[in-house]
Amino acid sequence: MIPLDRATVDALAVRASVDAETRAALAELVDTVLTQSAVARDTQEALAALETRDAAVVAVSSLPAERTLGPRAPLWHLLLALLEMVDGDARHARSGIDPSITSATWGDMGLWSAHFRERHATLGITLEVLDWSQRYLRGDLLRVGLLQWDLRSFAGCAHGFRHRGTGQIRWLARPGVSFSCGGRRYLERGGPRIAVEPDAREAVGTTNADFVEGHPIDTLAGAADLNRLDRLRRPDWDLVVSPETVMMEMHIPSDAGLDLREIVASARAAAALFQRLRPGVVPAGVFGEAWLLDPQVRALLPHHSQLAAFQTACALLPGQIPEAKTVRRLFGPDATRAKVVAAPRAAMSSLQRAAAGFLDDPAQVLCAAGGVLLHDGLDALERSLARG
Repeated sequence: MIPLDRATVDALAVRASVDAETRAALAELVDTVLTQSAVARDTQEALAALETRDAAVVAVSSLPAERTLGPRAPLWHLLLALLEMVDGDARHARSGIDPSITSATWGDMGLWSAHFRERHATLGITLEVLDWSQRYLRGDLLRVGLLQWDLRSFAGCAHGFRHRGTGQIRWLARPGVSFSCGGRRYLERGGPRIAVEPDAREAVGTTNADFVEGHPIDTLAGAADLNRLDRLRRPDWDLVVSPETVMMEMHIPSDAGLDLREIVASARAAAALFQRLRPGVVPAGVFGEAWLLDPQVRALLPHHSQLAAFQTACALLPGQIPEAKTVRRLFGPDATRAKVVAAPRAAMSSLQRAAAGFLDDPAQVLCAAGGVLLHDGLDALERSLARG
């Protein structure tokens, strides 16, 4: 059993770069856990659920402590994540992961804690962020330099084909995947329909020995054209990206800029690390999905030249992150589109005011996009940066 006392929790919080105010509140919460048997029981049950991976956060949300702690529930979520670091440390040590990478990875908890404290006057993290933290606390995701990385099968909505003669890459929507928002948002096959997005349509396509046919993806707009079918001759085009293709998945921490040189350096360092951790597994490139990659965001951040450059370097594909999640990221854990539109703008940041103005138009939807850089694209970007 993980030791649960003020000193242990504070040491973990320091390593995760949690701020002093939140650490003081955590110390008081530890006293509550130690003196209230029901909360102590729920804490141990929550940690056991998180270790099983199966519907872990749903299990945590159903525990009585989630309700009885009231406004301190987010602090409890952070406590659970910190306590998971103990097993996480052991996993990293067994894998020979450099302690500096371990520290940088755990620092994500401090970033989220600061985000909620500074922007929303909340101490701790949401259940949604606790769920996200399992990606790195279980050892799957690591922060290497600027960005966070995971090695996994491609999770996008399209197949990528390379022309054997020219090397050109074409992207076609995967048949059976549903798209909405003018082709800019997608749902996995068999996923729930989006009731508020009545334009959702399912992609179709044909594959045989002679050709492959499917809806083309506009990689500048990050949108599938469901009104058109393109046909590629199989002798001329190789399938290079499919759901089975192993890629390095990229995530952008809240304190990371989008400096292209640092992005390339981070990708190279992560590739070398994964080569050691997973010998024989060769990723085809990098991909990631983020609200920052939505081409519409360029208009909200017109002076962010690095964002525009990064979007241009990537092939942009439709994203799966719902608008509601982006709204919560920008405006707070209880924010909804309706609340944002009705809220006074004076206290908002410039980005929030721009996003709120965008949401004023009911016809517009914030859609995260997926960015893909295959290895030759990453090489080309690196050469371009070297030329200055």
